[in-house]
Amino acid sequence: TMLQGTSSASSTLLDLVCDVSFELDADLKFRYDVPAFSAMVTLDNRINIKGMPLTSFMVGEDDKKSFEQRLHAELPGDGSGSLAGLQKLKLRDSLGNHVETEVFYVRYEHL
Repeated sequence: TMLQGTSSASSTLLDLVCDVSFELDADLKFRYDVPAFSAMVTLDNRINIKGMPLTSFMVGEDDKKSFEQRLHAELPGDGSGSLAGLQKLKLRDSLGNHVETEVFYVRYEHL
């Protein structure tokens, strides 16, 4: 479909400008496995993270709450459309190291 083609083009563009790109479901869980993200936080790209919450990799409760609030915020207008933003997050890798990241996100509904 046209939307799938647009999504594929968007994913390709994101892959060019970002170290890692991924999709989350409404519960902020990974919609599919992302080997590049696994390699970044678990140091092993063979670990399947599909279904795991992104927040489980975040260091601080403040980061978790802020990210959840941003992605669950009301969309402007009639509730359809999109909302984009950028948030700095500290993630924890499998060795306990803190990895400072910038997460660009786009939330969309009913497109």
